[in-house]
Amino acid sequence: MSDSNRSPAAPRPPLPGPLGRLAERAYLAALARRNQRFDAGAGVLHLPIPVISVGNLTVGGTGKTPMVQRIAQWLLDANLRPAIAMRGYRSTPDHPSDEHSEHLACFAGALPIIAQPDRAAGLRPLIASGAIDCAVLDDGFQHRQLARDLDAVLIDATQPLHAARCLPAGWLREPPSALARAHAVVLTRTSDAPPEALDALRSAVSAHAGSPPIAECAHAWDSLDSADAHRPIEWLASRRVIVACAVGNPGAFVRAAQRAGALVEATLLRRDHHAWNNADRRALERLTNNSLPVLTTMKDWVKWRRLNLGPLEHLFVRPRLTLQFSHGEDALRSRVLATARATPTPRAGVH
Repeated sequence: MSDSNRSPAAPRPPLPGPLGRLAERAYLAALARRNQRFDAGAGVLHLPIPVISVGNLTVGGTGKTPMVQRIAQWLLDANLRPAIAMRGYRSTPDHPSDEHSEHLACFAGALPIIAQPDRAAGLRPLIASGAIDCAVLDDGFQHRQLARDLDAVLIDATQPLHAARCLPAGWLREPPSALARAHAVVLTRTSDAPPEALDALRSAVSAHAGSPPIAECAHAWDSLDSADAHRPIEWLASRRVIVACAVGNPGAFVRAAQRAGALVEATLLRRDHHAWNNADRRALERLTNNSLPVLTTMKDWVKWRRLNLGPLEHLFVRPRLTLQFSHGEDALRSRVLATARATPTPRAGVH
């Protein structure tokens, strides 16, 4: 059983055929002109504090939110004063974006979180007051208007770089050659990729970035949250569930549920950043029949909970995602802390 009465599952399919390739060439030409300007320093703003960026090459999730949170926690543990700055995609004054809401829930006021397209403008008053001494950009690799001291780029190991195409013909925001700008590359979801695919990806990264990946990690669930309980992952074993999510890689979420032992009876999948609505709630009611648990992401839950869910609210279960490093965590942490503690190169200040 599955839902098929609405829009197709995330993400939006690429533009196919000759039309897609033609549009891709136009996109790449415009992107090259833009990057040439930034490479020359035109329109780049410099802050008088260290800036660490976390980003990726693809449309859709690679684990940026948990990585940003891990880096921010490293900085807090080192007695530094970071802020997180993000675009705040689809934010409103009354409803923060999904990633913004996740950061607010994670840090509960322990650090400032700026969510606005002009990230420098949001950071300026914090810098002037001395409230922060470093900044972490969430989804910052393509946000080149703000200079950064460390560019960490995440690559989903289940989506290899070879033969990948750029928007709108494919899922890449930039071609793999853009990795030459990266200071650190982190492969994510490595437990979902076969060994030969991982080896090929490592070689591809080395060819484009000039060095092998600095770190590798897997996405793992360490516990479950619901309306009335905090449960171990083992609660999912042999339990029938409905999966409802709107993320960049919904297949990875479904596979993670199955690895945890859940029996996925049906799915309700929407495109990344979808705003869940009452029509979705009714579709979910039909699927779960007010009895089966609904497994969703933390990112989705911040939008589901804005609806009047009624009895459905007690059926929702959210896994807590963590990154389990198999290689390079200490090296990445050391590089992050060294960057955040360094005295910035003399600059003209905040422009």
